[in-house]
Amino acid sequence: MKPLLSVDSQNVNSTRNVTKFSLKTGKKKSVGAVLRRFYRLHNGLWIRRRAGCHKHLWKKTGKDRYNFQQHVVCTKTQCLMLDRMITDHWKKRKYYIDDPFEPYHTRNNFDYVYPYKPLK
Repeated sequence: MKPLLSVDSQNVNSTRNVTKFSLKTGKKKSVGAVLRRFYRLHNGLWIRRRAGCHKHLWKKTGKDRYNFQQHVVCTKTQCLMLDRMITDHWKKRKYYIDDPFEPYHTRNNFDYVYPYKPLK
């Protein structure tokens, strides 16, 4: 017989929920994990480091270490999901001195693609 207060490992799921209304201010809150792990470009795309970039570096060759340092562009559905998880403050353009991502903020050769319409 199981105790009533035991927690099954199958029922415990880790989630990163969006707080629609905070208890103090009543405003939407950004998900901190998104702000730490991803970077939003001015054109609306999100980039991230490759998975496993800090793990078992002693095992990896120099070429593998270099490849894991590269950034990857997220897919369209991932970008939409990440946009929903942050507030409008983080969607505004921010200008930094000697920004290494400056050439990537503008998207070239996309004259015939319709502009992004935000979801309501």
